Formats: sequence, structure tokens, C-alpha cells
Amino acid sequence: MKYLTLYCSIIISFSSMTLFASSHNRNTDIEVGEIGTTESNTHVMHTNNANSTAYCQTVFGNPPLNFTVWSDIPKRKNQEAETLALESSKSFYATELDYQQSLNDLRRIRNNYSEDRFTQVTATPCSNLSSFMIHFDDTAIEEFRAGNYWPWDGLNKKFGLASAEEIGSLQLVIARFKRRYFISTLIDQYEEAALPGILSISSNSFYGASGDVCKENRADSKRIYIFYKGSGDCPAGCMYKSYSGYQVNQDDTIQHLGVYAFDSDEPSWFANSQQCRAFLP
Repeated sequence: MKYLTLYCSIIISFSSMTLFASSHNRNTDIEVGEIGTTESNTHVMHTNNANSTAYCQTVFGNPPLNFTVWSDIPKRKNQEAETLALESSKSFYATELDYQQSLNDLRRIRNNYSEDRFTQVTATPCSNLSSFMIHFDDTAIEEFRAGNYWPWDGLNKKFGLASAEEIGSLQLVIARFKRRYFISTLIDQYEEAALPGILSISSNSFYGASGDVCKENRADSKRIYIFYKGSGDCPAGCMYKSYSGYQVNQDDTIQHLGVYAFDSDEPSWFANSQQCRAFLP
């Protein structure tokens, strides 16, 4: 019994440490506006392995760089709407039109269909939209610690570096920016500069979400929103997945397309939303 008690204590302690690490590294600046929840409907773990979210970052390739300096981009309050604007428009940053459209569509869907439990989930970005991880070599990390790593100064000024902080003991630095971007394109800018002493740059990726939302812009000016809920060992990918679809028409009327679970036949609205689904777990 003594050894059993000790074993259980070790397991509980380890679980608590793991939970703290996950919550500490989770992106905490999500603002969900009017749905009355923050992150209680998601269970998202943190990794700096870009491959864990390849389904998000390589579907369309990286969008083109279409701005001159970070201060040209308005600071957005609602990260969920900005996430959907970035993913659906495939832009380096969210335009005002795409951002406001996503914000207003989400508000009206949730207000008009509050009885649908799916509409209470929030959109989760594949990766932190305003930071990435850099692995420095021995020389560069010493220069960074001394405040003398200057090769990246021009890029930092252009893209609005807010802070750079070494974490742990593996010569890893997390770079945080003042705006949110399609992060794989931002990483490309730093990689293509061939900065000396940088071994790798990777996104701060999330996986294991039990709730998410995607948006798809159609050629006929209709917008498709799919709300996703998962259950059953979601840190490993969720065993059970179900979806609720909405269509916002050109005149801003809303149509509920239906609910789909993997144990039923795939409806056409789900089958025809490949671009949107590419951003769901």
C-alpha cells in the first residue's frame, strides 16, 4: 500500500506539471467576444514542431508578402475573427474587410443559433499567430545574450518584434511580435535572410483541439462556417468528431446546413468545403 500511494502521488504530480506546462504555453490572448467563454471548450497542447500542424500551413502554400511595415496593420482586438480572416483569405495579415466580415458573421450565427451547442466553440489557430521559436548556435546565442545579435535588426523593425526571450537551456529563443501574421510566411522571411548562427525556426504550434471553427469564402460571395467538436483523448487527436455547418449568403442571411458526424454519411456541404476543412483537426 505504501508503494501504491507513492506511485499515485508521483502520477498526480506529473499530471499537474504537464497541465501547468500546457496552460502556460497556450496562446492566452484569444478574445472571443460575445459567446461567454474563453478557452474552456478547448484542450490544446503546445509544441514547437511545425510538422504537427502541416495540415494547416501547407494546404495552400504561403500567402504573398503585401505590406511595408508592421505599423501599417491595425491592431485587432478579436483573435478568433482575425484567425478566420487570415485562413479564409490566405493573406499574410487580415484585411479590415475580412476581419469585420468574420467578426460580424460569427456574432450573428451565435446570436441566431444559440441553441446549437457547436456555436459555443471558438476558432483555434494552428499556430501562435504572433510568435515563433528560434534555435541559435553556440556563437549566436552568446551574442543574443549580450544584446549584440544585430543581423536580424532590419527584419525585427519591419515586422514589429515586441520581445525576444530565451527559454530553457537548449539555446531556444521565442520571438514575439506586435501584430498577428500568417506565421509560416513570416518564418520564411527570416529563413530566406540566411541569418548567421540560426539553426532552425519553427512555429509555436497547437494540436489536440476539442473545438474549432473554419471559414471558407466561395466564388458566389457566400461564406461557409464549420464548427467542430471532438471528444475522446483529444490531446492525441480526438476519437470522435462532429461538425455543424452554416452558410452566410451575399445578403447576409444565414442558413444552417446541418450536423455531420463521422458515423453517418458525409453531406454535400461538408464534402464541398475542402478549403475550410483543411484548417480543422
